Amino acid sequence: DIQVRNNFLITLRTITTQQSLWIEQELASLSEESMQYGRHYFSLRQLSCSLQYVNGKSIGTNLHQFKKSSDKKDFLKHLQSRFEFVTNLPQEITDDLIVQFVWFSGRVRKCLAGDIGKKLGN
Repeated sequence: DIQVRNNFLITLRTITTQQSLWIEQELASLSEESMQYGRHYFSLRQLSCSLQYVNGKSIGTNLHQFKKSSDKKDFLKHLQSRFEFVTNLPQEITDDLIVQFVWFSGRVRKCLAGDIGKKLGN
């Protein structure tokens, strides 16, 4: 849970490797778009996958049930519904949520890595 503002609480969940690969595969269809569009689209897709709740209200189907290659079509269908929720928020909010997702991912990595300085030395 991340308290973004006084009255704005979000819940994020890590993205599985399989989910990340499915989202990355979508980028191939954006070859005609600008690089900036592709980056922004990819960030919004990741956010749509990670974001679970806004102020305690679910934004859609739990995507973590889709794990096998045969689940890809269902995953993308339900991701699209969540993507529509996210992309109907004001851009100022989605920009902030993308930053929150990046910070969240960094904190998860830091927790998993532990104290790299002690592990590897200077």
